[in-house]
Amino acid sequence: MFQQGRVEGSGRGTSRKCLNNVGACLRYLMLIPALGPLVYYCLAIFAAWTNRLRLKNSPSLDPSFSPPVSILKPVRGVDCGAYENFASMCGLDYPEYEIVFAVGEADDPIIPIIQALQRDFPETQIRLIVGVEQLGACRKTNNLCRLAKGHDTNFW
Repeated sequence: MFQQGRVEGSGRGTSRKCLNNVGACLRYLMLIPALGPLVYYCLAIFAAWTNRLRLKNSPSLDPSFSPPVSILKPVRGVDCGAYENFASMCGLDYPEYEIVFAVGEADDPIIPIIQALQRDFPETQIRLIVGVEQLGACRKTNNLCRLAKGHDTNFW
C-alpha cells in the first residue's frame, strides 16, 4: 500500500531487518574459524581408523626376532656407584648384546672397574677401547666416533 510518496517496506523497519541480517551473517562468519579444528579432528580420527584397519590386516611380526645389539659407553673418570651402574647393563634380559667401553687415556681410573666387570660377568661380552684420537673439541663425541669406527653396523 502506498502512502504519500513512501514505498511500503522502506524506512526504519527495513533498516532494522538489514541490521539483523548483517548481525546473523557476522555470527555465521565467526563460526568459520571454528570449522578448521573440527575438520582437523575428523581427519585425524579417519587416519587413526584406517591405520588401525591396515595394522589389523597386516601379517604379525615374529616375536622371537631380536637382532644383536651393541651398547656404546664412552667413560672418563670414576663416579659414585660406577660399578653398580655398569653392572646393571650386564644383567639385561636380551638374547645377544655386547657392551663396548671407550676410555681416552690409558691411566684413567675407570679401567680397573671395567676390568672387574669383565671378570665378574664372563657371560656378557664386554670390550674396552683405550686411547681415542682427537677428532673434535668434545671428548665424548670422540669416544663415540671411535666406538662407531670399530663396528660395521648401522647406527640410528
